Amino acid sequence: MPNENNQDPSINSQQATSTPATPEVQPAPTPEPIDPLQKDGGTSPIPEPISVSPTENPSSFVPLGGTTEDKPTPSGLSALLARAREMIQFRKRKKLEKILELARGKGKITNNDIQKLLRVSDATATRYLSQLVKEGKLTRFGPANNPFYQIAG
Repeated sequence: MPNENNQDPSINSQQATSTPATPEVQPAPTPEPIDPLQKDGGTSPIPEPISVSPTENPSSFVPLGGTTEDKPTPSGLSALLARAREMIQFRKRKKLEKILELARGKGKITNNDIQKLLRVSDATATRYLSQLVKEGKLTRFGPANNPFYQIAG
């Protein structure tokens, strides 16, 4: 009797309806890592590391943009530091003068006025105001948590 599904009659109907077995897949072998620094694609052996000895004479170091003669001497270094401190004090004195000008113009100033004028933090404004009070150029008035300052006089 011919099969309706055009299947071999020797296969029973139960086998025909079940899913066929999947063949076992073998994983591909992992390739050897290739060293990108080798020009031949990684077939030559990795070269031995080169040992580097430290500089024997560290005073032979030449800074960028200059020679070793440009290096300041210890006495020249202290002069350089003194000049840097002078510049810092000069800029600070200019800021303190700005504060005094503002106090003369407004009559009374607060810490927030100084913060906005000089674009500094609360702590820095407090230090500037404290210094001017200590020098006797400003007088502090008002409560401890919300003081204002006026020109001393």
